[in-house]
Amino acid sequence: MGYIRDEHRMHLILYHIVFCPKRRETVLTGAIAVDYDMLIRKKCDENGWEVIALEIMPDHVHPFVRVWPSGSAAEVVKEVREVNANEEA
Repeated sequence: MGYIRDEHRMHLILYHIVFCPKRRETVLTGAIAVDYDMLIRKKCDENGWEVIALEIMPDHVHPFVRVWPSGSAAEVVKEVREVNANEEA
């Protein structure tokens, strides 16, 4: 994993985020975990982020994401958590 160069900068921005479902319930198992993995990867692809690693445990999620300098940690958390909110509805 190395630095990315563009016209005016060189960067390596990685975010390791940990979050839990509501009340830390053990709901992320089986087909739900597989679907959730697919949805997180799709959301990251839509925003141009690279998923380096993604671990889905029964009661929490660990995405490790590479982003461009224009993307903030808050934006990454919001977009990935938004997938979670849509799944609960």
